[in-house]
Amino acid sequence: MVTFFKRLAIVFLFGLLVGLNLNNSYNTEFNSDESSITLLNSLRGGGNRKYPSNFDKNFHQILRKGFPDSKRRIEFEKSQLEFYKSARSKLYRAPTLSMKDKIRLLSPEEHDAINYFINQGFYRYQQDFRTEPNIFDTRESFLIKMHNESNRNRFLKSLKESD
Repeated sequence: MVTFFKRLAIVFLFGLLVGLNLNNSYNTEFNSDESSITLLNSLRGGGNRKYPSNFDKNFHQILRKGFPDSKRRIEFEKSQLEFYKSARSKLYRAPTLSMKDKIRLLSPEEHDAINYFINQGFYRYQQDFRTEPNIFDTRESFLIKMHNESNRNRFLKSLKESD
């Protein structure tokens, strides 16, 4: 009977370690693949709906491949990406610090960039699909908003007028 509980405890601990390891390797906030950050965060569940009810995955793939984008939005995302990379490197170099101490290491711009890519704080409302397309959208949130035909037509019209 004692050996049964020892085996059970070992299996439990092994499962716990494997689970923690998987959790760390799939951490979407600081994933090394930059292009998948916003996609993984937008696919993550939660209290905030990420997709409109008429979301079409095939149409989304078509949009992703060739839909034009605003130069101002692209520039904003590139600047945020630089701050995000800086924040990631700081956090990577300080693995032994507590989360409170790690947050203190970051500049306000780096903290803002993290919020931008994980859809938190100010950006939660700005990147919601029910909000009009704006400069604060990530590429994925922008494309999700383009599923709405009136948003898409308005954006294409403004793009044509700006040329």
